[in-house]
Amino acid sequence: MRKIFTKLIGVTLGLAMAVGVGVGVAANNRAATKLDAVPYSGTYELVDDVSDLTAGDTVIMVNTAGAKALSTISTTNTKYGYLGNVTVSNGTVTLSESSVVAELTLRAGNSEGSFAFEGSADNPTTSSSNGTAGSNTKIANGKYLTWTSGNSLNLATSLNNNCSWTLSYSAQEGMIISNVATSARHIRFGNGDRFATYQPTNDVYTGTGVNLFKKNTNTPSVSTTPTSLFFRIGGSSQSITADASNFSGAVSYSWAFQSGTDCVDLSSNSGVTISMTPKNSIVALSTGVYRVTASYSSESAFADVSVTVDKGGSACPYTVAEARAAYDEDRGLENAYVKGVVYRAQTFNDSEKWITYWISDNGSETVPFEIYKGKGVGGANFSALTDIKAGDIVVVKGDITKYNSTYEFSAGSQLISQIHVASIDVKTAPTKVAYNSEDCFDPTGLVVTATYDDTPNPTTMDFAYADLEGATYSAFSFNPSTTTALTNETSVSITLFGKTTTQAITVTVRAITGVTLSGDMTNKAYVNGDDWDLSGLYLSIAWNVGTPNPTTVNLTQLTKDTDYTLDKNSASEGDTSLYIQGEYEGFAFSKTITGITVTAHPFEDAITYDKTAGIRGNSTSSWGTDNDVTDYTGASYRIHSMGVSSNTSAVRWNASGFLYAKSSPVNAKLKTVSVASVTSGKTINVYGSNTPYSGAPTGDPIATLSSTSLSYAFENVFKYIALKGTASSTEVGTITIAYEAMSAKEIIEYNVSSTTSLYYQYHKDDGGNFTYSNVALRFGALLDKTLWAGINNIEGYGVLVSTKDEIGTDNVKDYYDLAEAGVGGVDYFYKPLSQKPEPSTATAAQKGDLEGDYYIWNVFYNIPSSALTDEYIAVAFIKTTSEIIFMQEIRTSAAKIAHDLIEGGTDAGSAEGSLQNLANQYSA
Repeated sequence: MRKIFTKLIGVTLGLAMAVGVGVGVAANNRAATKLDAVPYSGTYELVDDVSDLTAGDTVIMVNTAGAKALSTISTTNTKYGYLGNVTVSNGTVTLSESSVVAELTLRAGNSEGSFAFEGSADNPTTSSSNGTAGSNTKIANGKYLTWTSGNSLNLATSLNNNCSWTLSYSAQEGMIISNVATSARHIRFGNGDRFATYQPTNDVYTGTGVNLFKKNTNTPSVSTTPTSLFFRIGGSSQSITADASNFSGAVSYSWAFQSGTDCVDLSSNSGVTISMTPKNSIVALSTGVYRVTASYSSESAFADVSVTVDKGGSACPYTVAEARAAYDEDRGLENAYVKGVVYRAQTFNDSEKWITYWISDNGSETVPFEIYKGKGVGGANFSALTDIKAGDIVVVKGDITKYNSTYEFSAGSQLISQIHVASIDVKTAPTKVAYNSEDCFDPTGLVVTATYDDTPNPTTMDFAYADLEGATYSAFSFNPSTTTALTNETSVSITLFGKTTTQAITVTVRAITGVTLSGDMTNKAYVNGDDWDLSGLYLSIAWNVGTPNPTTVNLTQLTKDTDYTLDKNSASEGDTSLYIQGEYEGFAFSKTITGITVTAHPFEDAITYDKTAGIRGNSTSSWGTDNDVTDYTGASYRIHSMGVSSNTSAVRWNASGFLYAKSSPVNAKLKTVSVASVTSGKTINVYGSNTPYSGAPTGDPIATLSSTSLSYAFENVFKYIALKGTASSTEVGTITIAYEAMSAKEIIEYNVSSTTSLYYQYHKDDGGNFTYSNVALRFGALLDKTLWAGINNIEGYGVLVSTKDEIGTDNVKDYYDLAEAGVGGVDYFYKPLSQKPEPSTATAAQKGDLEGDYYIWNVFYNIPSSALTDEYIAVAFIKTTSEIIFMQEIRTSAAKIAHDLIEGGTDAGSAEGSLQNLANQYSA
């Protein structure tokens, strides 16, 4: 393509600005925007290289010899393309608003490498030099130039080979536009008045050629340098250069303020230089967009310049918040002025004489700004860290940056101005100024005004406690402190930035006006000799004002016999009340607790035999034989062949002499046995049993007492003890036998298992012959009623039953869990202890559970005919509040019962369902 360009006019607009006050956020630059051309106006360049064309290009079809361009398609004559007049100059066609020419958009053709020509909605419907109104049709959107027959040039609405064309160029012929469906057809200009399709052999090349002209897309534009400006309030003027391009002639220009508040005077506008000066009345920040517009004839374009007017200069420094925002928005960072309150002077460098310190807008640490390695006024050296004090108001000049998350001035900033706090006064009193003694001062709501030393018109600044509460540096301090209880103060001292003032307060002294013993004893059930449990009793304390701490004091926090006394120091059998009296902070209190029950101890913790307590034979000088001795606890013992020395100083034992307990405390087990002394070189054997002794102990002893081993602690559960001498003339001192309570499990295992008999038998539910249709297993057990006394945490008892395969005997607890979960094949009978029938009150139905002195519990397990030979397991158990204790186990089957009955002499006959038949199954 020959590169022919319209005349480009460069325009420089010099805009000098000295701008007043502004806001903190710069407007975004607006890109230069061309003025949309009037349809059919613009410039088009000759296409002499097919490679310059691509789908989407806009072209016009021109006969250059006749200066005619394709306009419309005939509707009345044989289909031809009619014409519009154009002017071709130096390979360029320039269209005006009066031009009647069809714009064609190149589209990809139906075959590779081909193009289609699509019309436009804005194309004309009437040609300028041929055809008449209504006889032509517009080449519109969705219509493509096509060949149909003969020399016609028609329109199609869908892409196919007839409307697809290949393009090539030659200097002699121009653009050769060849039809894909019939390559012998080319679009040419003929008969002086039409575009049609001709065969190459009929082409007369002189004056009949066709060319394509491509629309010039280099539209008029305006650009500026720079695209945005930043003015500080009180700063110097700046200039803007504007360049206009791609206009057809020399441009004229104008400019206007597009947004914000206009802060410049436009009166000094001359030539291409626009001078901007600040308006005298500017009092507020002004940020907005200035638009430069260039125009020629119907061509125009504009460019926007974002102008940000902001603080940060010497006349109006940034606040700390504004300085941080400026960094985040990347504007006005160099040589910026920032004003703030010092809250921490951190580091002084003695060699380089700089100080690193921190400022904020309100003296708090929440929105900080670091002055990193800052210098003094004009870059001067600091002399000490104390040159910068907390509370100082400073203006600092430097370059704003950010290190990690810290906003700061980079090293080398300069101190511009500095004033110090001269005094402080309370501006707003705390919300609370009236207190009770033991309250603490609460500074909530406090605001202090600091007055600075910049006389004669000193600066003042308010500091709120809410902003500085909990600050590490520059924090308020108070005397008394906020954690010190007030007594009778009339004021509180307030210190901030090393200066002090006072706040008047009133304090009402608290005093106790009365004490009452309240509550009740949590535990009211005792055993003889127990200490009292005073849990649940407390002192209610009344005060003259407020509700201080304490308002209650647990009685257990006080000291018995010092703060209070009891009318009974420990529980005695038959007691029903307890009287308590005492004094607290000079106030007397008392209370009588009622509803107390005290029962006898189930056994004595220790049973002691004393050489003066009657352990001796028939006389003090002879051997005793089968003598019963009752000691002070009421327990009965029997002595065989024991004697005492004539002076009763010791019990004397011969080799065969022994002593044993005839009875023991209920539900108790032996804990220890000890003697005060044993003759040196001689021993006494210790025996234990769970059944009463009726004669001399036999077998191996479980322990031996001697002069070097005077006591023994029992490891197993034993109810009865026997002591036997091993040599004559063995003398012993006091004999002490101690018992302790058995656990529920030990009581059950000792008492219940020894007297429980689990059994099974057949059951017939119809009272007739025993057949397979009515067979069931009956598992049961006997339990001695008298053995339940004193076991308070037993809940009930029962029997578990299941098939042998359900569970092994090594994990009976799992067996119970299966029954609890309702797993098939696992069953159990359970009766709560509270439901056990007593002989005197049992109904006729209940008495089936009683047999003499035994409780009977059982379960009937029906057996289907398919499981007569299956083996079943049954286990007796006792359930306490904390565990399940399994007792006896038995296994059997229906066939086994039948076999046992037959072996025992009972035979139900030889019918199919008889015991004999079941026995045969078992035997098999």
